Amino acid sequence: MSRGRSQTQLGGVFIYRFLPSPNLPENKTAVAVISGKKPEIIAELKRLGVRPVLAGELKGITGQEKYHADMMLCHIGSSEIIVSDECKDLMSSLRKACIDYGLRPDITYCDKAITEKEPMLNVCILKNRIICSKKHTYKKLLDTAEKEGLSVLDTAQRYTKCSIAVVSENAVITADTSIYRLCLKNNIDVLKISEYGVELSGYSYGFIGGSCALLDRSTFVFCGNIKNHPDYLNIRDFLRGYGVYAVSLSDKPLYDIGGIIPLIETV
Repeated sequence: MSRGRSQTQLGGVFIYRFLPSPNLPENKTAVAVISGKKPEIIAELKRLGVRPVLAGELKGITGQEKYHADMMLCHIGSSEIIVSDECKDLMSSLRKACIDYGLRPDITYCDKAITEKEPMLNVCILKNRIICSKKHTYKKLLDTAEKEGLSVLDTAQRYTKCSIAVVSENAVITADTSIYRLCLKNNIDVLKISEYGVELSGYSYGFIGGSCALLDRSTFVFCGNIKNHPDYLNIRDFLRGYGVYAVSLSDKPLYDIGGIIPLIETV
């Protein structure tokens, strides 16, 4: 898929690799990108063996999204990553983490300003499909995705990465009606939940996709206590239907941290 070194080899055994499919670690996540604004979540990830790469800040955004990883980069698959060229610290930290694990990222820089109206990189990739608002997505990202054989599913929601919790390559959770209908139309198993239950400072509510992530094939972590969500039982049962189990990373209310983006896994 990409030109960067995608696996580390030692004695004929592969130890680390970039996730072949974004959002879908097959093994234990070793490195993930995350906002630095919730130290208790970072500490818990470290306890679980995940090395956090801190997202930094986007200067062109006034709200809490300025600290969100899912606004700053998009993992297309394997070593292929697109990063906003505003995020110099993130680029440096990301390269260092990859090198430390014997990997070389293939980074493309987004030279367009990331704003609330034009989130550009905030897209959701489901193995061979990309869900996004095409007119608000960075053109080079779309070109790369299509070159790699991903089919584009266009939706009115500009913040699809924020809005979608990826459970498997064909199963998602969302509170967004336009995404829900798009998934039904394209035979993607989707659980529709309430838009409330996830906090985000400065807003009436946050997004479910920004509050959680798969850390391995069966462990789905939440930034806060998922049991306090009004649709917890439905979420729990939907996850279990795919052999996935919910893990709360704190006892605080569920919070939209801007996603946890796993990039490197152990093999």
